[in-house]
Amino acid sequence: MNGKRRIKLFRSGLILLFLFLMSPFQQVFAAFEDLAKGARPAGFAGAFVAVPGFAESLLVNPAALAVLNGITVHLFYTKPLGLAEMQQGNAVVIFPFLKKSFGFGAQSFGNDKYGENTFYAGFSAPIFKNLFFGSTVRYANLNISGYGSAATFIVDFGAWAKLTPSVFWGTSIKNIAGAKIGRSGEELPQLMTTGFMFSPLSQISVTFDLNKDTRFPLDIRSGVEYRPLKRLALRAGVAAEPQIFAAGFSVKFKNLRIDYAFTNHSELGFTHLFSLTLIKSQRRIRKQKK
Repeated sequence: MNGKRRIKLFRSGLILLFLFLMSPFQQVFAAFEDLAKGARPAGFAGAFVAVPGFAESLLVNPAALAVLNGITVHLFYTKPLGLAEMQQGNAVVIFPFLKKSFGFGAQSFGNDKYGENTFYAGFSAPIFKNLFFGSTVRYANLNISGYGSAATFIVDFGAWAKLTPSVFWGTSIKNIAGAKIGRSGEELPQLMTTGFMFSPLSQISVTFDLNKDTRFPLDIRSGVEYRPLKRLALRAGVAAEPQIFAAGFSVKFKNLRIDYAFTNHSELGFTHLFSLTLIKSQRRIRKQKK
């Protein structure tokens, strides 16, 4: 099956989804799925639950936010499979305070015909010296042209630990309370993820995640990052369910980081992802206050 035919079939699937929605939100088959969170996590094929110190953690595992060392602003955009109907983006701001971190964000998916908008508020705090807890509350709003809108709140939890100087563990539970949406009370996805990150060498990091959506088989994900230069990182990853290969890179310019990744779905094809991250270090903030 060639790429053009795959895209046509995917478009047909989207059209069929709307045809099933014969009355307002009687059935919401694919609302608020586990979408890409940024180019950096995508480069690991999503194996990111134990990776510490990045703004994207607000959307992946909020517990890992606590090790951020400065105010961070993150912007992300992608157009899955090149389809404008599925364009997606997010913006995240993280504020470290003492040993805690607080984060706020917004994510959008779709277009004026079908749109999902999610707003995030989360925090991370230490339980013990090297063990952190985090939680995120999401306000999820779904709009379908001609049918109106529906909204609900979703609660996520996470934990992150530094087991050794080079080994980290993370876990997250998405939609722990089993939030529903629409008149029929359609259940939204529930996901449980646990995984590790370890660095056998100072320039190499390896990640491994087990991800379980309650509706689908277990997804095994793994990624690797190689940092040949101080301001350059290269990464690649694979996922089993569905079968995905990913690769990407990061380039740093002072406090600005640019991330790019592409993913190749075994049936649907390629997606390109782009992120910009600006970090203002705590040291620089203290200097300005003086």
